Amino acid sequence: MQIVYHAANSADAQLVRGLLAQEGIESFVVDGSMRVEVVDDDAGRARNIIAQWQTTAAPLTKNESDEPARPDVGGQDRVEPAEDPNLYKPLKQDKPAGGFSISSMVLALIVGAVLGAFLLETVAHSGHRRQPSPRPTQTVETDTNGDGETDQWTLYVKGQPTLMRSDRNGDGKIDQVVRYKKGVAHTAAQDNDFDGYHETQYSYRGNEIFDFSIDRDGDGKPDYRGHGEYGLAQLEEWLDPQGRIIKQVRHTALRTLDGKYDSDGDGTLDVERTYDERGEIASSRPLSQR
Repeated sequence: MQIVYHAANSADAQLVRGLLAQEGIESFVVDGSMRVEVVDDDAGRARNIIAQWQTTAAPLTKNESDEPARPDVGGQDRVEPAEDPNLYKPLKQDKPAGGFSISSMVLALIVGAVLGAFLLETVAHSGHRRQPSPRPTQTVETDTNGDGETDQWTLYVKGQPTLMRSDRNGDGKIDQVVRYKKGVAHTAAQDNDFDGYHETQYSYRGNEIFDFSIDRDGDGKPDYRGHGEYGLAQLEEWLDPQGRIIKQVRHTALRTLDGKYDSDGDGTLDVERTYDERGEIASSRPLSQR
């Protein structure tokens, strides 16, 4: 075995693994390792493929990475001509209003981050993949769970992924769509309650989640949004139907830090809170006392 690539993170390693698999080269990424390895006989060709990919797959510029995610609400987002329009038709549905709590939303954020990392890695899943022919534009079909059914379709243009669609729960509906720029994940939309409406949106900087939002009631406006750095949540915000912030919570790398709350519903944050190490409210006071 020979090391042919040192990745920046696991998603980077899995993307290279998928690139090599596309060319018929089996590679290995040891759990917890950032190294991509191949057998000795494939090492030379693998390095050439990776070198060519690194030359063409330029990193995102600041302007590109700062572009906000375009919501896929109601199927209004433009779909690339190569995509089958019948595979992605989110349906708008009325949903019951519900309350939020620190524990439930932080858990949802963590689950969302894990799913975001999973969708990046499944692009390169070598599972039961049909080896693509060397065409400029092609779709690679993948059986990610090994049940004998294709559940992921990745569109490649000139050897780089541009669009990935997934049916994660096997109900025959696309519940995850990822779009790429220059071979790097740029935006994603997910239907995490599998009702046909893609309520959760992500945007990426590099291979890490940068901004995220959830439209729970299907009105086309986010009820919850957040910001992350290095794959970690930094800020969460809850919004009312008018788009005003009614609750805000800040996080450090290891714990919930502090937040603000609109206690009377007038659209102004008027209470300041701090949290203990378990995410429980430790102190609360009116902002007017500062």
